Amino acid sequence: MNKIVEVQDLGHNDYKATWDYQEGLFKSVIDTKIKNRREETNLETQNYFLFVEHPHVYTLGKSGDFSHLLLNEEQLTQKGATFYRINRGGDITYHGPGQIVGYPILDLENFFTDIHKYLRFLEEMIILTLMEYGLKAERSPGETGVWLGVGTPFARKICAMGVRASRWVTSKRWLLFSLLQTSPRFTKRWPTALIGVIHGPIGTKAAPSLLTKASTPANVTPKFSGMNRRNGG
Repeated sequence: MNKIVEVQDLGHNDYKATWDYQEGLFKSVIDTKIKNRREETNLETQNYFLFVEHPHVYTLGKSGDFSHLLLNEEQLTQKGATFYRINRGGDITYHGPGQIVGYPILDLENFFTDIHKYLRFLEEMIILTLMEYGLKAERSPGETGVWLGVGTPFARKICAMGVRASRWVTSKRWLLFSLLQTSPRFTKRWPTALIGVIHGPIGTKAAPSLLTKASTPANVTPKFSGMNRRNGG
């Protein structure tokens, strides 16, 4: 089993281009697994971890409501933002500068076949990274992702996660909000599950700069690698 994960920092990259690239890697791993089964071969499957920061973009999932986007095409152009309908669940989501997005494409049969454990693994990676910068991030009971201020009136999500798996190969993404004070220019969407949880004070004046430093591939990757070794990688 191949437990090596290739980390790629894509820098500042278009959302659609990144999505297509991720889908290509995902398909290549799936195709290898199909070939192994059909031809009784034993080819290694590859594992990838992509990091990227997107330009201003709104995406709408398959079950989303287009009316939740409160901008027309001309207004999107004026704001330098793009819009895509994509093959995922959920409603409308915003990505932009100041957010780091991670796309793990992993064959879990190389590690462990447990989606619940996988999500807890990703959450712990983010929690440990933020801890180094003086931010107490936690899980919120019954919810996926990482939160600040759990159990207080100011609880808000700092890392959202979504996962898709086929033949135990994962795709989709986690999203770390590095700057919580989102510009009003880019809040023209109907509130999603994140409404009210990514804005507001986080208890330290240094938070924006701390989060900017914390949410970089160089800082997140060691936590991922360390947890991979802990699980036999």
